[in-house]
Amino acid sequence: MALAKARVARAAQDGAPEAPALALVASPPDEPPAEVQAQTAAAARTWETLAASGREVRFSENPGGRVGVSLHHQSGERIAVLQLNDLYTLIEQEGAG
Repeated sequence: MALAKARVARAAQDGAPEAPALALVASPPDEPPAEVQAQTAAAARTWETLAASGREVRFSENPGGRVGVSLHHQSGERIAVLQLNDLYTLIEQEGAG
């Protein structure tokens, strides 16, 4: 903003017409939208439900750079390999509340 004011002042000194005002970008909201908050709360409930039953979701990156998702027992035993849509279904089922 200070740079824009300096340019306008310089243009005025040179006798040039005033530069158009810059559009100000609104600052981001103080908190996420309600829908995002609800989804985050559902994911947290899912995490807590899984932990209480001795399970956890793990994320990994394969050599090709793709993200893998799997469901594990807390002992480390892999229970299932999940697709992303499976993860969303898990959150809907376990995080309902």
